[in-house]
Amino acid sequence: MSISDFFPKEETTETTDETLIQTAELSGEASFLLACSSDEKDSLYFVFVVFADLDGKEIRVCPIASNTVCNVGGVQDSIAGHYRRNSERGLLNAVNSLCGFNIDRYAISTASQFKNAVNVLDGAVVTVPQRINHKSEDFNLSLMPGEQSIKGESLLKYFRYLLKQGGGMQAQGELLCTMISQYVSNSYLSAGRAYFSQVINEISSNITIVDFSRTEPLLEAMADSEISYITVNSVNELKPSQEQ
Repeated sequence: MSISDFFPKEETTETTDETLIQTAELSGEASFLLACSSDEKDSLYFVFVVFADLDGKEIRVCPIASNTVCNVGGVQDSIAGHYRRNSERGLLNAVNSLCGFNIDRYAISTASQFKNAVNVLDGAVVTVPQRINHKSEDFNLSLMPGEQSIKGESLLKYFRYLLKQGGGMQAQGELLCTMISQYVSNSYLSAGRAYFSQVINEISSNITIVDFSRTEPLLEAMADSEISYITVNSVNELKPSQEQ
């Protein structure tokens, strides 16, 4: 089965036996933009490009700094600046410009939307390496070390906390890898449609229930396969063909 099933197909007058569409091997590729901002949309808490290479059975995650400068339609500004100028569309165009290819699907949330979406999914199971007792003007965060389920508000604070530490963007990417691998699992996919319907209503996205229905068998196959989740440091490392 191919990840191309994720995307709407052009209408055709020919009839096709659905059993012929399914193939035994995972194949294809697709790209996604995942981002979260403050509720006021004046700052970005994280921006990720996720590239699914199912031929290589890899999901590659690239964190992007919000102060990265790129040109969109002759306007030179930071990723955050383009977002402030033109909201979700500005952010998507900026990331497209930076990557050198068009992102297939996006899911962009404000802080409140992110918290609600994560809570729909009952949080995320995360291993915190050491005791955290962070206090600042922006937020406070207290977490004990070890594996634990973290709900939406604390999880967003953890993303923001990681960015303040050395190697923060790498750590943010690894946290997202943990989340994706957890959600693309049989335990979640058994109620996948219910989860999807609730989550998608919480965020700004061009992913539809039709998209999800088309790729439900693909996601189930991914859950049963050995997929590697990798954090990369540059958009040039996202696609296998881009590697030097």
